[in-house]
Amino acid sequence: MSTKIIAEKSQPKLISIVGTLIFVELVSGILQGYYVPVYKEISVFLHISDATINILPAGLMLIGATFVPLIAKLGDIFGFKQILAATSAITVITSWGLVISPNFIVFLIFWMIQGVYMSWLPLVVALINGRLRGVAQASNLTRKSSGVVVASLQGGAILGAAMSGQVGSAMADKIYIILMVPAIFCTVNLLVILFGVKKVEIINTSKIDIIGAVWLSISLALICFGFAAMNLQILPISVLIIMIIIGVVILVPFALFEKTQNQPLININVLADKTVWPIIVAACLTGTAILGAQAPLSTFARTNPSQTGYGLGLSASQISYVILAFVLSMLIGALLLSTISKIVGPRIALILPCILITLGYGIMIFMHTLLIEVLINIIVAGLGAGMLIAGIPAFAANAAPAGQAGIITGLTNTSRSIGGSIASATFALALAQGTAAVSASQISSQSSSGSLEGYIFVWTACAITAVLAGIAFWFLPKHSNT
Repeated sequence: MSTKIIAEKSQPKLISIVGTLIFVELVSGILQGYYVPVYKEISVFLHISDATINILPAGLMLIGATFVPLIAKLGDIFGFKQILAATSAITVITSWGLVISPNFIVFLIFWMIQGVYMSWLPLVVALINGRLRGVAQASNLTRKSSGVVVASLQGGAILGAAMSGQVGSAMADKIYIILMVPAIFCTVNLLVILFGVKKVEIINTSKIDIIGAVWLSISLALICFGFAAMNLQILPISVLIIMIIIGVVILVPFALFEKTQNQPLININVLADKTVWPIIVAACLTGTAILGAQAPLSTFARTNPSQTGYGLGLSASQISYVILAFVLSMLIGALLLSTISKIVGPRIALILPCILITLGYGIMIFMHTLLIEVLINIIVAGLGAGMLIAGIPAFAANAAPAGQAGIITGLTNTSRSIGGSIASATFALALAQGTAAVSASQISSQSSSGSLEGYIFVWTACAITAVLAGIAFWFLPKHSNT
């Protein structure tokens, strides 16, 4: 009887579901897009080399993979609005801390702690899912709402990059003013969350599994730092490989330990459920194309074909339009998710974007000499990437049992970050070998195909991992309500 009553609850309007959460993700996008164009100004301000500045994105990926699951679990226990507000307060403190940082070490500490904003998307999706609990067609509404907030995230990234370019050009010698812009947005965001975001009922009364949280964080930190540090060349490869192996190996006793706990950090049985594990596995695989391929795309487009025999020879301003095309296509893909899911069903709506990514990067292997070819390919891949960024956390939240939505959606973010870390390290090694091949070939006046092979490896890896992600999604139940 009660089930029938629940099913007959009227659907709320979309704006009442997402509401101020749109602004939250807009600010998250601004933080992701704003700093990158002014890395050069930051390096000058901190008196560090261009190579050292690469520690910043590596540090963010490390934070995203290590702490997002714990933050999301705290949302399950204490409430998603409460944790969203707490992490927002942290970004306010750290973003203003960046403005007054006296040296690189202090800046790096504030920078990495500021990375807690990477937990906002899982928290927002879990908050939406909780708000729709008991509403008719809640699964589809969750996907539709997630598409809107992810579109806001991508729009924020575009806005952040655009503002950064303008402010950076006008205030190149006033780094304090440049860094104040995101700090102001973070401050307004905290006020929006405190006074504009509605709470949802807390249905998970479990305590924090401290041992499990520390155990998992150490494992993920070893894995992600190992891969991220390969790009930075700060430790011998052999040491980093050992760190990665240790990080992976200690996950086994972690899983056994969690099974013995009455209130585990992660319910291993839930994680192994046929409606959950395909999503987690696919999230890791799609990190290759979504996170790992963006830097190689930029360097390929900037490479002068008259000197190397490959590339597009674009200027810094021209490459911004290529990145813009990719981000806009992701935004469109996110908005299309709900409609496509209605037409083809939830499972196929996850497989379809994998096909698009495979097509985009697969065709790039053979067609990459003209700008129009590259643009078409990345737009196709971007549509798929946008659908997955919106779809994976939404489907994960719908598949999670009551009280587990936060941790499950958080794990999808972590899985994607791990996949991106692995891809970034692997791609860097492949392209470095390619560069060596170019140098050798130039000396001997031979073909520079060695370097081009590095990029072909990147595109091939993106296409193959997208195929594997689609296969993982295929294992989802055909009639799953996710």
